Amino acid sequence: MSVEIAQLHSEVEALVEKFDVLSKIKEIQEAGDVRSSVPVTISVTTDATISLLEDKSTIGESTEAPKSLSKGEKSSFNITQGDELKYTVTAGELTSDFKIVFDVDKSAPKLKLSDELEDDNAPIGFETTKTETKTEIEIEREVEVEKEWTKGKKPERKTSKETKHEAKAGAHSLQHEVETKFKQEKDKSETETETEIEISNKKVEVEYVIY
Repeated sequence: MSVEIAQLHSEVEALVEKFDVLSKIKEIQEAGDVRSSVPVTISVTTDATISLLEDKSTIGESTEAPKSLSKGEKSSFNITQGDELKYTVTAGELTSDFKIVFDVDKSAPKLKLSDELEDDNAPIGFETTKTETKTEIEIEREVEVEKEWTKGKKPERKTSKETKHEAKAGAHSLQHEVETKFKQEKDKSETETETEIEISNKKVEVEYVIY
């Protein structure tokens, strides 16, 4: 192994250790179906009251979801993939419902309103703020080797290759890609190796304001 490659591996190992990527990958492999959770905040700023319909909701780990909120009240909790929270909302003479749905293949929950709440003349409105923070570390290294020969004996021809490794664990992901290109002429060859390592972590927060 060349000095450059050894140094690169050392850098990658340090970053993987710093971000605890390997333990996250092991955790998801051992646990099987690990579902992500997202912090959610609900606040009511108008004359309205919302109430959780537990019998019509799918609640796995989102047990801290508020049962009821009225004007001036606010609640923060975590909602987990696969959960669906259904609420009734009363504002004056209007009584309707809405849902907060977090599908297992999505990175954030989605607000689904009834037709009455979607109407332009509805007495209340919903403001959704999604904040997504992604921390990403990327290392790119390019090594180019050029060889030349005398006009006599022709060397053996080599082939190009590419390897790629990806792993994900919850909000963490690791990608390692190595591509080697080889070009040969009668008296000269060029080998170019590009190595790219990307470690990323994504955090999503959602806030719903009923106004």
